[in-house]
Amino acid sequence: NKMKRRLLIITLMLILIVVIYVITSYSSSKTEKRACENKENAIEKESCLSQLALREKNVELCSKVETPTTKDGCIFAVAVSKKDETLCDQVGDYSRDTCITGVAAVKQDLELCNQLSSAGSIDTCIEQVAYQLKDISLCENIKSAPIKDRCTLVIKRLQ
Repeated sequence: NKMKRRLLIITLMLILIVVIYVITSYSSSKTEKRACENKENAIEKESCLSQLALREKNVELCSKVETPTTKDGCIFAVAVSKKDETLCDQVGDYSRDTCITGVAAVKQDLELCNQLSSAGSIDTCIEQVAYQLKDISLCENIKSAPIKDRCTLVIKRLQ
């Protein structure tokens, strides 16, 4: 009976610690977000929000960024950090391929390269995945001769 009581007390204490941690981190995050939003200089504000979004891996904070290129950069950074290519659908068409390439590289996932819109983007994606895997054989899948040559050369230097 004493053992059960001790176990119950320890469990309740652990739950209390977790609840306090969640409340504190949520409050801290809210305070940081407010501090970013209160910045008068637009560049500082957007930079602050982008850094906070990346630190918290929270793409919703990127929606508060108004400058399109900065917003795309924010989403890109969070997508790569979270290894989540679905977030790349939120960036502009030009940035989407770059975003997916970044995620493909960190995930070391060649299949993601097939989602890209142009042969050049696909080649660059394959190249980046090959670098991450240090796999020179992947360079053979690149259609563009200059990119294929660069891929082979860089990986030879990495080995």
